[in-house]
Amino acid sequence: MRASLEHAQGLEQRQQHHPHHGRGSDETHGLDRPPAVEGLLFLAGVHELLDPAPEREHLLAGEGLALDLRDRAEGLGREVLVLEQPEQLDPRDLEDPLALVVGEPLPPRQIWSGPPRGGGPRWRGARDPRRQEGRLVRAGAAAAELLPTPHVVDGQALLAGRALGDGLDGVVTVGAASSRTLDLDLLHADALVSLAIGNLSPGAKLPAPGGFMTRAALLALSLLASGCAVVNSTRAEGAPEIAWQTWSAAAFARAKREDKPILVNVGTQWCHWCHVMDDVTYADPRVRRLIAERYVAIRADAEERPELGERYFNDGWPANVVLSPQGERVLSRPGYWSPDRFLPALRRVVAQLDAGTLRPETRTPAQPAAKSLAEARAKVEAELDRAYDEEHQGWGKGKIKFPWFEALERELRRAWRVPSEAERGQRALRTLLEVEQLLDPVAGGLFQYSDNGAWSSPHYERVMKTQAGVLEAYALAYAQTGGERWRRAASQIARHLTGPLRDPESGFFYASQDADPPPSALEAGLSAEDYYALDAAGRARYMGQPRIDTHRYAEHNGRALAALARLATVKGDTSMLAELSRTARELLRFAERRPGAALRVPHRLKGEKQPLTHLADQVEVARALLWLHVGTSDPTQLEAAFALARGFVAELSDPEGGGFFAHSRDASLAGPLLDRQKPFAENARAALLLLELAAVGGDPSWRTIANRALLAIVTTEELKERAGSLGGALLALDAAVDGVVAISVSGPLEQSQTQALLRAAREVAGGAALVHHVPGGSPRAFVCRGETCSLPTRDPARLAKLLEDFARPGN
Repeated sequence: MRASLEHAQGLEQRQQHHPHHGRGSDETHGLDRPPAVEGLLFLAGVHELLDPAPEREHLLAGEGLALDLRDRAEGLGREVLVLEQPEQLDPRDLEDPLALVVGEPLPPRQIWSGPPRGGGPRWRGARDPRRQEGRLVRAGAAAAELLPTPHVVDGQALLAGRALGDGLDGVVTVGAASSRTLDLDLLHADALVSLAIGNLSPGAKLPAPGGFMTRAALLALSLLASGCAVVNSTRAEGAPEIAWQTWSAAAFARAKREDKPILVNVGTQWCHWCHVMDDVTYADPRVRRLIAERYVAIRADAEERPELGERYFNDGWPANVVLSPQGERVLSRPGYWSPDRFLPALRRVVAQLDAGTLRPETRTPAQPAAKSLAEARAKVEAELDRAYDEEHQGWGKGKIKFPWFEALERELRRAWRVPSEAERGQRALRTLLEVEQLLDPVAGGLFQYSDNGAWSSPHYERVMKTQAGVLEAYALAYAQTGGERWRRAASQIARHLTGPLRDPESGFFYASQDADPPPSALEAGLSAEDYYALDAAGRARYMGQPRIDTHRYAEHNGRALAALARLATVKGDTSMLAELSRTARELLRFAERRPGAALRVPHRLKGEKQPLTHLADQVEVARALLWLHVGTSDPTQLEAAFALARGFVAELSDPEGGGFFAHSRDASLAGPLLDRQKPFAENARAALLLLELAAVGGDPSWRTIANRALLAIVTTEELKERAGSLGGALLALDAAVDGVVAISVSGPLEQSQTQALLRAAREVAGGAALVHHVPGGSPRAFVCRGETCSLPTRDPARLAKLLEDFARPGN
């Protein structure tokens, strides 16, 4: 059963996630609550509310649901239990109803379990509530009273509650209600006076719920029908707008001068919960007033300012971090904060600052996890294996299922290279089969994640990084198996990248596409689920398309070019390779030449001064040029990749501790950015790139630099915190320990024998081994692993056996 607070009805409808406080009685509509369930509100579906027959009573107030909330974290309050089959409340028919969790995010632990028969339903808390839709967000609420009968208008049920003490929190709207599905929304009102929804006038027509204005109309009509009024709304006018500033030395100087803490908000344009927080929390006048009076507020886009994105990535989007006036981190929690969770936290910081007791968060210094590359690989591999979900396939065992594309590629490559580990390849293929559920069969592309613990409940953002990574995995699966389903899946993603996410004039790629349907669909009352369930003709009835972030970033373009180049190479699509090569040349027009035959690409592909050099931009563009060279044998592409590598090695490497900093030094940096970090995922990708470039004629010293980087980043802390990036680390560690496999072909490109050897090399490479053209000489091919190479051959038919003999570790 799927429940959703948002009901996926668009950006403005995200405003319904409010926690509130109240006090009340231990009695609800004639039912005595056991003391242990104070603070619980039970919604037994929409057919019968708190009106149980004797045999049903224990479902609502019996010991089977006696959950004691008093030992929970501060601010935790009401929980809502929704029964799967409201018209059949016999617990013997209910094995695992859905729990909607509210208050502070619960830890990933079982909070209650009972026998499936006779003692009430089994109930477990969701593993990662902070990132789940389907949560009534209410903190500190006590017992409340529901009217016994809901009013259904146009299929929408309004369940009105009247608090038994301090006023009403809001109105719950039930969107879809059936024996298997119940979608809930909470329409917030800060204070309602004696709310009771009366019968609507005969013939009254309510619009289908869509955006916030429609939902506000629902509340207004309800209040008019009952003679009630809304007072003290959190949307009351008069609260100051938040004066967001950019991250700058001036902002930090002001905070220090005025002795104010710094609130840092980092998000992305595609981030759903960032929009929720803007529409709810940062629109709350209480929050606005406190920030205006006592804080310096800084806001940044994680993709536009990647130096902030990588620093606060662990805090999740939106990242809401509080720094002291001196710039030290004092408070951080990941994801969405409702107003009534956010306000007490902000007030505590201010109170501690005033009392002189504000202290920075303490962080344990990173400890190396291994002394050798082989030991590091063993530890990283063990962690990745532990993260695998045998039940649903894929890595990560929480409710949110992301396709870990680097893990997919690593397992496919490992199985291709080490036949005794073929099960790893099968594991990846089983996962790719499930990930197909995230594909959009109409517009193409891949949705960002699933939110039900399996793969069947997509969240509809389409983000370049994930799409490109999964495209590479499908292309690799096709190269290694020849399976048509993998080619079709890869082509579906490619269709979206080269369609809506591509600028038709420059050929550059855009950053992302939002989850919300186009405005015309929202105005018609369609939710995201409604819209994306439509076929092509159905979607065509609504003008426009979901919003696209048209920023053109070097990193995203590098990822897109690499993925599409690998697919085109496997398919033998020379026209696509030529088109991608033109885009790469256009991108390199923005590159800046540096001393030592080095290049540096800016983050934003536009003509403006950009002083910072970002590691991810250099690595991803160089990687794209490498894979384009594999498909085209164009020597200028390989030389440009070498030049970019020279540039970031010279500017971003740490000669003392090993590894690469996320960005260069610059006078514009301020606060914590003065202490540069070495991001785990980007360092792993940089190390793999250097090892691969060294294998195809690059600087041999890059191997040593890459190996030092890997030992520097594989720490005990990173192994715990960077699970989603372990696949990328393993790809690099495999290359470091076992050597990169590359097939080199010499000879003039205009000779048919050279072309025949190149075609054979690309075919047997399986999308995993590199194919490198060496200008000059006679047509010959040889296979290298690390620094060891085979004898040359002139026979394309012998390449497969030669590769098999040299690719296997230990041969």
